[in-house]
Amino acid sequence: MYWAGPSYVLGGSHALVVGGEVIEVHQEQAADPQLRGPTIAHATIRVEHVFADVPPVPRAGSPAQRYAGEPRIRFDGADGLALGDHVIVFAESYDGGYGIVPKQGTGVQVGIRVADWSDPIVAAIRRMLAGTADLRSPVDAEPWRRYGEEAIACVLEGVPHGHCGVD
Repeated sequence: MYWAGPSYVLGGSHALVVGGEVIEVHQEQAADPQLRGPTIAHATIRVEHVFADVPPVPRAGSPAQRYAGEPRIRFDGADGLALGDHVIVFAESYDGGYGIVPKQGTGVQVGIRVADWSDPIVAAIRRMLAGTADLRSPVDAEPWRRYGEEAIACVLEGVPHGHCGVD
């Protein structure tokens, strides 16, 4: 789904959100360079946390491919990640499985890189996914500020996720 336009990680419908340590990163030549550039960054994470796991919407005529608790996940769009990084990956339901839409304002296409699992954004993500976050509260808003003041404003103003930051 990397051909989709980037969206803010705050808000939206996240079907699968996992956190883990990057255990492998490599570049491959792109099969179709005019779509995504000459190389594609791939990464594998060792899953340490599952923050959300919602079954994807099935594709017509075939069952959905749901995350089955795999201890490792491999994905592309790993630009900006390095071995040993801790990253929270956000995926949406797409075509009977999961797809990662590029994230705006995070510095990492797949989600958010954290120093460790005690980073305040981890608790903020848990509250967001549980539907208990109140961005009028400094406790909930402050961890998100580095990922986009505009996204906070959009959520508070009720701007639909797909329209936030769109001119």
